[in-house]
Amino acid sequence: MIRMHCTGHAAIVIQNPIFGDIYSVKKHSALERSAGGARWYYDKGITTYTVRMTWDHLRNAEKESLEDFFDNSAEGPKYKFNLIDHRGRQYRCWFNDNEIDFELVDDQRASRHTFQVAGKCEPTSTRAASIWSVEVEMELLATSTSTTGA
Repeated sequence: MIRMHCTGHAAIVIQNPIFGDIYSVKKHSALERSAGGARWYYDKGITTYTVRMTWDHLRNAEKESLEDFFDNSAEGPKYKFNLIDHRGRQYRCWFNDNEIDFELVDDQRASRHTFQVAGKCEPTSTRAASIWSVEVEMELLATSTSTTGA
């Protein structure tokens, strides 16, 4: 399970992302070629680490928790938060973008349960079992520490 916590707000726990989350290292630099073809490089001294996680089967409650955490706890990329990933590694990070796009994968709202009374079918409830897909990229601000000893 993934756990996210922002100071002063409740933590959220959502299912593990699909296999293949991507950890990236980026050296910020200027790499150019002169008109004569000479290559020059200037290191700006900044390295960023990011992780991209994808979920393809979030239930409504998990989608709403992630959406609320993004909107009200972290306030998009404004505030840092703690992340414990599905491998037990703990990071200090923030969201890398101003938006999260949720894609509706499967919507079962139309299925109804019915019961029969005196030859008449009556609806009793409507299921709300939508499945959502989302990809989130976060910048990691601190070195990973394992919470499981791995």
